Amino acid sequence: MRVVASCSGKGGVGKTTVAVNLAALAARSLRVVLWDLDPQGAATHCLSTVPAPRGVAKGVVRGRRNLVAEARPTQWQGLSVVPADRSARNYDRLLDDEHRLRTLLRPMRERFDLVVLDCPPGTGRLAEQIVDAADGLLVPLIPGPLSVRALDQLADLVTRVEQAGRSGRGRPTLLPFFSMVDRRKRLHRETVESVQLARPETLSAQIPMSAEIERMPVYRQPIVVRSPDGAPAAAFAELWREAQLRLSWDAARV
Repeated sequence: MRVVASCSGKGGVGKTTVAVNLAALAARSLRVVLWDLDPQGAATHCLSTVPAPRGVAKGVVRGRRNLVAEARPTQWQGLSVVPADRSARNYDRLLDDEHRLRTLLRPMRERFDLVVLDCPPGTGRLAEQIVDAADGLLVPLIPGPLSVRALDQLADLVTRVEQAGRSGRGRPTLLPFFSMVDRRKRLHRETVESVQLARPETLSAQIPMSAEIERMPVYRQPIVVRSPDGAPAAAFAELWREAQLRLSWDAARV
């Protein structure tokens, strides 16, 4: 089983959009579960799923509920979701064991090939445990002056976890990419080009600014399902292919 997290210290950068669409793409060949760790529950909503009852997240973390049992099938074959618990705003306090998230995920291998984590913004204890548990970290960057700063902050977090000797799966692979790109804007074009030149680890796939993506919460379907022939769906498909190559994964054998 592999674990990929869509994460950033910043909000509003497209983490949920990426998590939902890459999970839907992966589910075409893998058994996939998306765990919505953000109490706002955007991924849960976009997958047409009802949020978890209040207190489920606390019960899972405390060992009173089984995480595998909380995974609900969606209407799309191969894709399940552990829905958000809107009362779960205290993960940093609940995750008192530094490897707790990784321990919780371990039984998932009985049912799933891939776990996608949709993460709330932040760099606290939950973010540290995501770094500890994940094989890859998808990092959406908004094309602007602060994009590199956001990437630096997450890279520093990865280094801190590694130096503290807490990463039990080895150093996760950073997978930064640009999101909400408008190629008509000179600032966007220049930022993308300069960052990709300075940071060769930045993926070439770019998720465009798109009204279709903005309407995803209205339709409550992944873009790659609703509009599979559109430019956004093609961008998500390229991002998924590139991420697998960077992680040296064979999609058919993860």
